[in-house]
Amino acid sequence: MESMGKKKPRPRRSFTPEFKAEIVELCQWDGLTSGEREELAASRRENRRLREDVEILRRATSFFAKETR
Repeated sequence: MESMGKKKPRPRRSFTPEFKAEIVELCQWDGLTSGEREELAASRRENRRLREDVEILRRATSFFAKETR
């Protein structure tokens, strides 16, 4: 039973400042090109319009379901 003792903790890994800077740069979204920004804005507009369309259709469905009862 003595062999079932606690495991030794692993030593902490260390990373170079250059590696850390590279990872931070890769994770940031500020690096979008102007084309990507335009595409993102257009996608957001379309998404908003489609959500509004779905809401209108949901309400219309509810309205006509009440009418047929």
